[in-house]
Amino acid sequence: MTQFFHAFKEIVLFGKGAAFVDAYKQYSYKRYRVQALQTAINSLPRLVIEVLFVGLFVITIALLCVEHESPLQMIGILGGYMYAGFRLMPGLNRVISQLTLLKSTLMASSSFPSLLFPSGSSPVCSSESSGDFKLL
Repeated sequence: MTQFFHAFKEIVLFGKGAAFVDAYKQYSYKRYRVQALQTAINSLPRLVIEVLFVGLFVITIALLCVEHESPLQMIGILGGYMYAGFRLMPGLNRVISQLTLLKSTLMASSSFPSLLFPSGSSPVCSSESSGDFKLL
């Protein structure tokens, strides 16, 4: 809290308010662009699955009409297709979201040790040739 008041005092005393606001606007703009891009990328798999499902549905209707199927036969086939699709889509969305979460977790966890230990060695323990472990 003290740091905030010291920084605020310096900004006011030196008249750097406009520069601070401009810097924050640039940061905020970049952050919101990244956030919008991340939201779009996260919703893309769901949209692809839904477009694929609707496209296959339209193709199925077209093929059934070309084959001159009776409307009663088409309703039965399309009803089964709709039921299967609406049961599968939420499951596919969950699987894809979990894979995306796993990918982001693996990327974050692989960079985590390098953030803590830049030299590449862990301070917890090391192995010697005899197989004994000792604390560093």
